[in-house]
Amino acid sequence: MVFILEMSLIKVNVMTNVNACVIIVFMEVFITILALSIVVFIHEMGHLLAAKFVGVGVYEFSVGMGPKIAQKKFKDTIYSLRLLPIGGFVKLAGLDDEKDKKIPDQINFRKKSISRRALIISAGSIMNLILGYLVFFLLFYFIGFSKISPSIEKVVLDSPASRAGLMAGDEITFINDSKVDDVYEDVISRISQSKGDSISLTFNRDGSSSVVSLSPELIQGKDVYRIGIVLSAIQEETLFLDCVRLSAKATWGHVLLVFKSLDMLISGEAEFKDMTGPVGIVQFASFSLTKSMVSFFEIMALITISLGVINLFPFPILDGGHLFFLALEGIRKRPVSKRVEEIVNGIGVVFLLVTMVLILFNDIFFWKDRVDLLDKL
Repeated sequence: MVFILEMSLIKVNVMTNVNACVIIVFMEVFITILALSIVVFIHEMGHLLAAKFVGVGVYEFSVGMGPKIAQKKFKDTIYSLRLLPIGGFVKLAGLDDEKDKKIPDQINFRKKSISRRALIISAGSIMNLILGYLVFFLLFYFIGFSKISPSIEKVVLDSPASRAGLMAGDEITFINDSKVDDVYEDVISRISQSKGDSISLTFNRDGSSSVVSLSPELIQGKDVYRIGIVLSAIQEETLFLDCVRLSAKATWGHVLLVFKSLDMLISGEAEFKDMTGPVGIVQFASFSLTKSMVSFFEIMALITISLGVINLFPFPILDGGHLFFLALEGIRKRPVSKRVEEIVNGIGVVFLLVTMVLILFNDIFFWKDRVDLLDKL
């Protein structure tokens, strides 16, 4: 009887733990999807506000795709929420030639000047970049600035550093007889670009200074070298003007990161399997949420900046594609043929759908690999 009671209690505890884990995972995914929806909302809000500002009529403002969940009409615009949180759209007056023949020129998108149409098209990406900047600003203002210090936090087992006798708590003061002023440039960059050549490190331990020589090892699959140390980070308070400057620097750094990632993909330095779609984004963002809210917001800032930059690429059906057609119109002094635009956009839609399917397959097929990677972080 006692055995049966104990087994029942174990079963109840297991079920309780499983239910708690399911609830936690559900909340993490829900918060991530909500955050992504906010990113999309901000993007579409940029188009909406710009259209209203220049006097273009807006038929519908929608967050999400697929069947409508809810809608509300305010003045001449329908505001709707749709089932699938994978995008959104703003339906402007003047884009449907057949339907919009009778609308007044003053609210017709196609009747506006090129500069005003360009403002409407680019406003979504501008809002995404502003959102990314604001996220970084709030992080710097309320959390502070995380600065890498020359102190060693961790030494990887069986690495050049561990074999040379370096330990956690050691503070690197010189590298190849050069004083360490900028940790990133003087330590991290020199080691990663050392080509495996022997380097000397001077470090302090318990008030005593010592020197060791070691040869960095090549990281497998990459042209980057390491010695097997993790440097500690120092959290520093930042003044208001510092937040303004650091936020701009972080935003610009993430913009460059998008182009760097694209360059790596084209050059073959990165593989297609490294790309992530909706599933992978939710996976990484949810994982960052388990680490800290700071990591989560940093990931969301990267996503909103990436969305803003990628949307400006001159690719059909993206905002950048529409801007490209406007540029051609400005050069030719007349709009590109509607038929040509439809054909080009149609090809773009097919290419984008195929790419999305491949990336979705990528997300699912390499799900386990990402789980293993995240478990190691």
